[in-house]
Amino acid sequence: MLRSRAANLSGQRGGPGPGPGRGRHETGRQARTMNLTEMPREESPDNAPWGELNSTGRPINTHGELSAPRKNPGWRERILGAEGGAAVSLLLVGFAAYVWFGLGVRFFLVPSGSMEPTLLEGDMIVTVPAREYRRGDLVVFRHQEEILVKRLIALPGDSVQVVDGALFLNGQYVSEPYCMEPMKYTLPNAQTVPEGSFFFLGDNRNASEDSSEIAIREGNKSPDREFGQISDIIGKVVFRYYPYRRFGPVRSYPLRAVASN
Repeated sequence: MLRSRAANLSGQRGGPGPGPGRGRHETGRQARTMNLTEMPREESPDNAPWGELNSTGRPINTHGELSAPRKNPGWRERILGAEGGAAVSLLLVGFAAYVWFGLGVRFFLVPSGSMEPTLLEGDMIVTVPAREYRRGDLVVFRHQEEILVKRLIALPGDSVQVVDGALFLNGQYVSEPYCMEPMKYTLPNAQTVPEGSFFFLGDNRNASEDSSEIAIREGNKSPDREFGQISDIIGKVVFRYYPYRRFGPVRSYPLRAVASN
């Protein structure tokens, strides 16, 4: 089951704590703040209210406490002023809402290895709705009260077979270089995709709960489980944003029928 990042990453917003080097710098910074250098009384200006200044020239009281500093404005306030900073914040919130609700952009966490090597367990991906879904697209969809990520293999009217570990689509052999290994099962009888449905497989074919496994296990008696519904597709996988070493676009692989030898 594929879980939304918003549902699975709650509580992970806290950033990493400071490293050893940073801790030493922070301690030094605090020390410089606390260890005020008192100017000699004879060098103090006559108009200093308490007669003592710290190293920055600000007066200190007789108890050695620094007078309250003025709060520095943030970068938005410095550049745009207070009203301009608030406007920028509202624009950013509005843009985020447009991306989420208007464009339908969604974020998900891959919970298993059923799509290896294309997607690995723990990958964080981005999906967007598409006007048209094609054979070979990586899609996230709702299926039997779960959210899955699989490869769309066949569309309505297509016939699917698995013979000798190879995929045949509409009677034609299909090359799939993204698969980890040949399929260890067969679907000798052609499976015809009903109207409004699609046939889906995981790239890790021998370790994926998908249309082929359901068809074999249930003997083609549960088409509502064997096939996904096109209306239940949430979006096409287009980007991986974590882990950073694999940061970048995720490209689908169009399925092109190759003439059988």
